[in-house]
Amino acid sequence: MAQKKQPVKEVKLPPKLETTTEEAILKLQDRIEKGKKLLRLNINNEQILEEAEREKRKWSEYNLELLNRLFDNSSIADEYSQAGSHIGFIYGDYSFQDVVNDYREYVEVKLTKLESIFDRLDIIPEKNRIVRTVTSNRIEGKIQTSDVFIVHGHDEGSKETVARLLSKFDLNPIILHEQPNGGKTIIEKFEEYSGSVNFAVILMTPDDIGYPNGKVDSAKPRARQNVIFELGYFIGKLSRKNVCALYREGVEIPSDYQGVLFIPMDSTGAWRYQLAKELKNVGYDIDMNEI
Repeated sequence: MAQKKQPVKEVKLPPKLETTTEEAILKLQDRIEKGKKLLRLNINNEQILEEAEREKRKWSEYNLELLNRLFDNSSIADEYSQAGSHIGFIYGDYSFQDVVNDYREYVEVKLTKLESIFDRLDIIPEKNRIVRTVTSNRIEGKIQTSDVFIVHGHDEGSKETVARLLSKFDLNPIILHEQPNGGKTIIEKFEEYSGSVNFAVILMTPDDIGYPNGKVDSAKPRARQNVIFELGYFIGKLSRKNVCALYREGVEIPSDYQGVLFIPMDSTGAWRYQLAKELKNVGYDIDMNEI
């Protein structure tokens, strides 16, 4: 008698990214931030609860669709879909607070899963990896120097953090005060060492306070004057796409520099990926795994 064949279990291959790693990072970072906002909602009446539930559903449905599109198979999306599937299955009467608690638990579980996926992005390969060759100023579209100029104020921590990140990318961070003077004036030294670079990172940190004359109540943190001057210098020298300004929260952004990329140095570290993306876009060979 013929034996009944056992059903063949489908084996899913490890997922690959349908997009670039940096694009996936930015998209998931945005969804995580939106989830955190849902958790911070103060839900104290039925009307707010109903609106929160609607926003929760829209947020989670978008997340699921996004994960299906980011990866070449459904394993990651399935993992997200199953998270929190147990929430809400309680027999008996449900109080208002019970529903609020379920809402928060659901968002927390989904958010934790998104953060877990986010943390794994650096080890998930891109399906269509584009390898760029960068030779060691720009001729026929190729970068010929690894020098990247760092413009900074008094925030030593930010300066060192950016310099270490550039070094991980096998780039050479140029910090003016660390270079030999050679009998030159400050402006001569600046002109010499800025001449070899193809990219500049501007650090806008809250080193000064500024306000209109007689309006002390309008005082705002500002970057130092030399930082703003050098920002304009490099825009003129390198063009806007080869200049990236990183700023600390609360620092006033100059209104005259529309079109320049200003990236907040957020506590989550997403700025690192955005800076890496800008470097890649102008031709540097950046390994995202080094972040």
